[in-house]
Amino acid sequence: MSKRAREKGAAWEREVAKLFNEAMPGANAKRGLSQARSGSEVADVDLPWFWVEAKHRKHLTAQAALRQALEACSGSGKIPIAALKPQRERAFVCLYLDDFLTLARIVWHYRGTSQNLLEPPF
Repeated sequence: MSKRAREKGAAWEREVAKLFNEAMPGANAKRGLSQARSGSEVADVDLPWFWVEAKHRKHLTAQAALRQALEACSGSGKIPIAALKPQRERAFVCLYLDDFLTLARIVWHYRGTSQNLLEPPF
């Protein structure tokens, strides 16, 4: 991988952490240390609840990125997601349907309350 590609990936990881911090105040999202390690020890973006693999590439395979997140987060209790940014396109997130339904149940259950959801109830 070229230096430019690594820098682009690191910038995307920082951007994803920033976006999560805006959406989840107090979650303290930050870029993981995956470039310095094997990637299986630390997520690209460190968060409560989620194991985030962040990919910014010209050609993306959502299934491969999500599979990488699933394999890396095994035993962590976190929901694997892939935050993907195709070149010159809108960013999107991929997750498995059963994980999405878990999140939907939580949001539905706590709608209209002031419950602190930083600690996952699952």
